[in-house]
Amino acid sequence: SPSGAIARTRYNRCMNDLQELTVSLEDLDEAGSFKIAAERLTAWARAFTGCESAILRLVEQDGDASWLAGCAIDGVHDDFARDETMVHSAECICGRVAMGVIDTSLPFYSEAGSFSWGRLSTLSQDFAPAQLGPLRGRCMKECFESMAVFPLRAGRRTVGSLHLADSRADWFSGAFEVVEAVCRLAGAVLFRYQAREREQTV
Repeated sequence: SPSGAIARTRYNRCMNDLQELTVSLEDLDEAGSFKIAAERLTAWARAFTGCESAILRLVEQDGDASWLAGCAIDGVHDDFARDETMVHSAECICGRVAMGVIDTSLPFYSEAGSFSWGRLSTLSQDFAPAQLGPLRGRCMKECFESMAVFPLRAGRRTVGSLHLADSRADWFSGAFEVVEAVCRLAGAVLFRYQAREREQTV
């Protein structure tokens, strides 16, 4: 029956998503270092979504200021990478997602704190400046049309974000939930590697 076929399709998709989640997290657990784990997560997200650009950032504190430091970059040209290496947390959507300073009543934020929008070229026309907050505009300058930013969590802390971008409109809708679930769990793995390596250095 048609309803049975739909149920089977949903079940198969759910099982595929679960397998993707499990394999990606096992891969991070076996990385052995923060650098390798960050690069693996960024490369996996780019390959899984088929997007053009992926940047993983962690929150760094400098006195009272919070910065997003670029830790792993995949598919980005040198000028863009240089410009995105260190971003103040209040300057852009990436920073607000990484700091958890969002309004989930707005349609581009998920309940889990991620951002996704598939028409960046009209974002500032569709929403008031007060709703959007400060925008650096670098993604728009690069002519990216779709952007997704996922928080990386370690326990109750948000420790960074994974930023994906593509020039094609509405690109991330099919893969959004899986990437969000991976990022929700991956932050703890990255934070563990980072804390252990800092402790060894000290």
